[in-house]
Amino acid sequence: MALQLMSKEQRQVLEANYGMGIAEKSAEKKVKEIYRSLNLTEVYEKQEKDSYSQCESLISKHKETLPSETFIRLLKKIHKRIK
Repeated sequence: MALQLMSKEQRQVLEANYGMGIAEKSAEKKVKEIYRSLNLTEVYEKQEKDSYSQCESLISKHKETLPSETFIRLLKKIHKRIK
């Protein structure tokens, strides 16, 4: 998603700095600044909300043929989880 949103210049900065390791603080700072400028936290939250709604809709649509309680329980278990 981030690659689709960023400019060519941002992509060049990302490619030059991504994966440089924890010791390279300036590289980490540049990557995080790109992420912040793209509002990736908000983008992710919207995508998560949309995906959750889509899953709920699919579960509801197929509740006659599938055990909806199981799928709802799994959906709630993975929704907004923190790794």
